Amino acid sequence: MFQDNFMTESIGKAPSKWKLLDGRAAVRTFEGVKAMEITDNGLITPLINQQGAYLPGEFTIEYDFYYWIHKEEEVGVNDIKLLLANSNIERDENPLSPSDHAFELVHAVCSDENDEEARNYVEHNDGKKEDAEVTNIKLPFKQGWHHMAVSFNQGAMKVFADGKRIISLPKVQRPLWFCFHVPFDYEGLTYLRNVVLARGGIDLYERNLTAIDKSVQETGKFISNDILFDTGQATLKQESMEKIRNVAAFMEMHPDLIFEVQGHTDNQGSDEINDPLSQQRAETIVKALTGLGIDGARLEAVGKGSRVPVADNGTEAGRAKNRRVEFVKK
Repeated sequence: MFQDNFMTESIGKAPSKWKLLDGRAAVRTFEGVKAMEITDNGLITPLINQQGAYLPGEFTIEYDFYYWIHKEEEVGVNDIKLLLANSNIERDENPLSPSDHAFELVHAVCSDENDEEARNYVEHNDGKKEDAEVTNIKLPFKQGWHHMAVSFNQGAMKVFADGKRIISLPKVQRPLWFCFHVPFDYEGLTYLRNVVLARGGIDLYERNLTAIDKSVQETGKFISNDILFDTGQATLKQESMEKIRNVAAFMEMHPDLIFEVQGHTDNQGSDEINDPLSQQRAETIVKALTGLGIDGARLEAVGKGSRVPVADNGTEAGRAKNRRVEFVKK
């Protein structure tokens, strides 16, 4: 329904796919990537045709946010909020009234760097607040990018942080639209990127991570044909990021795991072309995973070219199977 990685946006300009309701927002380059910076009590919602009531009865929202630890105070100070609203309001004198919230998630409040724990809290329905101890959502956020996912399925709400389920609520009033809110200006270190809204409230993380785990347990590797590149290049297609985020989440859950990332091509073209291309593609995937917070020491890029086919290169279906990425456990 909506997707924005800000890659086509101009630096310093307001993000074109978003409606700013309050405060300020601009596209910046941060740690080598484009992201949306929200400041000055910023409140922003995606531009979707069905304004005011665009969330279906089943949906998922995914995004990356940057968690910043204040070095002097040794606390995390990213008070970024994801608000799911159950009214049609878009702007009035008090657009952030708790009575208009179906669900509110505050990221990394009052973190203590010493024990590497961050407190999140969630408010839902009547504004009832559940602290981290009760809902068991203490998170070991370290400074850097983290991936969040929210799943809504006919009243049931689940939240995942870096692939780990942290919140499960059996009954939440159906939200109609969502926005991000930054109530204070923390020196500009309030960044979001890779925002995706999709129909369907199925637990994509639980299913996908289970499939990866089963494959690694049984075969020692995980094979993907869903990580796609531009033809003849090592440029990732945007739709590949979902699978890469799943791999990153799986590695977050298994911190001792080390993968050899193997790039494989079909036999179209010579070895002089396919060998370096497969190496470059493997390196691109490693870069994408490190960008999601995975330690580069846990990844090794290896290009295999077309030398290890798994299907008949004489058919298009076979060539499609041979164009793959293998994550081999070391």
